[in-house]
Amino acid sequence: MTQILKNLPFSTVWEIVKRETYRGANGNRRKIGHAPVFWKGCAVTYVKGKYIELWRLADPGKPYNGKRLNASAHIQIYDVFGFFQSSFSAVVDSMVESGRATQEEADFIRSMKSKRSNFANEPIEEIKTYTTLEMRLLARMMADLRAGFDQAGLRLRDWHGAGAAASALMEREKTKSHYGKDIAAVNISLPQKAAHRAYTGGRIETLKQGFTEGGRLHVYDIASAYPAALVEFPSLASGEWTNTKGKEIECGSLFKLRTAIEAASHVSMFKIRFQFPAYEKYDRDPRKAVFIPFYPLPYREKRGGILFPASGYGWHVRDDVLAAIAWLERFVPEFPRSRKSADKITRFDVEEAWIFVPRDGGSRK
Repeated sequence: MTQILKNLPFSTVWEIVKRETYRGANGNRRKIGHAPVFWKGCAVTYVKGKYIELWRLADPGKPYNGKRLNASAHIQIYDVFGFFQSSFSAVVDSMVESGRATQEEADFIRSMKSKRSNFANEPIEEIKTYTTLEMRLLARMMADLRAGFDQAGLRLRDWHGAGAAASALMEREKTKSHYGKDIAAVNISLPQKAAHRAYTGGRIETLKQGFTEGGRLHVYDIASAYPAALVEFPSLASGEWTNTKGKEIECGSLFKLRTAIEAASHVSMFKIRFQFPAYEKYDRDPRKAVFIPFYPLPYREKRGGILFPASGYGWHVRDDVLAAIAWLERFVPEFPRSRKSADKITRFDVEEAWIFVPRDGGSRK
């Protein structure tokens, strides 16, 4: 991308990369979304990590023909790194194992990649050989990948990574038919509004920082976590949402509350007002007190950031609430208790819920 855009004016590159207008005399900027940026007789759209799209305009004075660009030529170049999530050297090594590349090609790619920071001192013909081989190997790998998708009956509309393959799979399996009448793009329903507020995605935090002089560090991850969970979800087209007030949910103890929430389907959501204790071990001397470093429930700021605070109020998905209950059972096993205790100020109230009730009583895989 740097090489493609390096000769364009700074303001034009800003608009292409930032997808907003460059500041004018008044300093204001305006989002341009996916609209193309015009430069001389061309139009450009760029989405980092996905693609760059280029048009040559048939008439720069009249760039549009109705709502479509009036172009005489068009090309879309995808960034396919998302299919592999590893260095290209590692990809070529895998091609050697499957017979798609030779060991000599892999060794040459690895050797040249190690010299890239010093290319100014390398023979230009050797650099040309290297870049040519990279393009040919990548084209070979992507052609094989496309053949594999064809054999699996998947026709990808885009080629920017695993997400594009997932989209093709969901389209083939008619996933949208399971959305139900309560899912829409405009004039969204109350359950969908709650879902938008309850969604936060994964949780990534650094628990420890430092270095190790020896030994190994292991990180465990669940393979295909999202697809494995999704097949257990009910079809939203086969059931209905019911609104329940908090006073109708049994919450006299954590055991009763957990039992009531576990009985709800996976996609159900609960509005929680919570105040968690500040200490794992309280002491009047702050130097001896053991503070709780992490809390279980997310809270999204207006700017989009996500916090995990000691107190909050909002919608949460069923399993996040169950995780919070499990956390409370560890730190406040006698909940509910006096809220005046200095070391165990605790509140966990369910004020409202949207519970989805499948018609068939089970999941649709």
